[in-house]
Amino acid sequence: MESLVRHHQPNSEIPTSNRDTISHPRGGRRGTGKRMIFLLGLAGILSGLVVAEYVYLGFIRSQQGVDEASPQSLVDPETARKALTPLAGQLKTPLNPLQQEAVQLADFVLKEWPESVSAVFVRGLILNKFVSRDLGVACWEECIRRAPNFAEPYYWLGVDRLKRGEYGEAVELLRKSLSLGIAHLDAAVVYAEALINLGRHAEAVEILQQQLLRYPNHPATHFYLAHALEKLGRLEEAKTHYQEVTRLQPDNYQGWHGLAMIAQRQGRKAEAAEYFAICRKLQAAFHAGHQEARRRYDDHESLRTSLATAYTDVGKLFIEDNRPDEAAQMWQRATEVDPEHVESRLLLADYFAIRREWQKAIGILEELCKLEPKNFRHRVNAGAAYMAAGNFPEAKRCFQSACQLAGDRPEGYVGLIELAVVTGEDLPEALALANKLVSMDPDSEHYYLLARVQFAAGQIKEAIAAAERAAELDPASPRYRDFLARLNQAAEASGPSAADKTVP
Repeated sequence: MESLVRHHQPNSEIPTSNRDTISHPRGGRRGTGKRMIFLLGLAGILSGLVVAEYVYLGFIRSQQGVDEASPQSLVDPETARKALTPLAGQLKTPLNPLQQEAVQLADFVLKEWPESVSAVFVRGLILNKFVSRDLGVACWEECIRRAPNFAEPYYWLGVDRLKRGEYGEAVELLRKSLSLGIAHLDAAVVYAEALINLGRHAEAVEILQQQLLRYPNHPATHFYLAHALEKLGRLEEAKTHYQEVTRLQPDNYQGWHGLAMIAQRQGRKAEAAEYFAICRKLQAAFHAGHQEARRRYDDHESLRTSLATAYTDVGKLFIEDNRPDEAAQMWQRATEVDPEHVESRLLLADYFAIRREWQKAIGILEELCKLEPKNFRHRVNAGAAYMAAGNFPEAKRCFQSACQLAGDRPEGYVGLIELAVVTGEDLPEALALANKLVSMDPDSEHYYLLARVQFAAGQIKEAIAAAERAAELDPASPRYRDFLARLNQAAEASGPSAADKTVP
């Protein structure tokens, strides 16, 4: 069976949230979720405000008694040896300057952390991109040999088998990575793709339906689920998920093509013709844009991005080794190699925020706002940094911009509410926003935020009621109980009618 258009291809119109880097902090189940990082010093001010998302490298030592054999090696002993020995000056193939720098970085990793499985894994990512796919495979196979419960190598070996058309082995490797709790958002989708290529559509459907429970707005999951359902003849269900693809990504021509095929199979010829017309128009625009991108960005551009990613990953190795200053040097080099690299800038901004070097953090976050003007999270992060630096007008501007970009998300509103609580200004507007948040999502954190702004506005009776609700929703949180106790103390200290009085 021919392979579907792979969602992990760099030019696919179904984007993924991951790229060739480490996304899973440990080889076992511990620490499988994404880590939310806050600008230091703002955790009490911006409770619940996400500043950046990234995970550290690491690996869990292999457990005894592993009952599964390692996958059959794809590389010969000589390639396996070369993968774990310095390569600079030893390669016969001519390398351009970026490739030379990448090889030097890969050798540096090997020298700096000779016993680290994480380092071998990073080296594999670098060699896979810049030198040879087989050398990358050799590194990942070595990772599995040393640490059989390290999930990431199974994933990348599975992706490699998928590209080679070895779907059976790809399925087993990807299944193993999922069983070990890999954190790649697209791991389940890649696994399902391999199943589909084996004709195991029902299994793919089950996996993708489970994925949607966690990530209901992931276009690639909807697309592959629709494709598998279509193969099973469940056309109405397939149609629903193709519609979700076009809703989430209106310019995704594959989603429209899927709708056209469903309509055609169901005998709705006029509707099918309409969808095919939309598909052809979007497909022509996509390929025209792709050709223009190829004219503007040659292989050199692609290599620069990949080299910046490699420096970013090496920086994470330094973090694992508790050497943040050297990590920051790696991330700084990444920004120099690729002036548009996002992740390295996020990590640098967090590095400066931890040290309360707010102006440096702000400079980087403003760069990110320009690089990705539609990403509301950058506006929220910049607002948090401005707020920490005491520049409240700029903080307000950033939070308002975040609300305009993503009015259905709470982060921008949280920033504006916290700003009002800190400054004592715009409290009526903050009260309205806090009530809006509670109506959007009545969780404990939003009730806690409402209680705080009500207290700041002198509405102690209402604040006590909101704090009680927060404590009811999350009785295990001492923060809500402590705040409620302080509110009650304030009410008692002010007299029996304090609940109806303005609290200074």
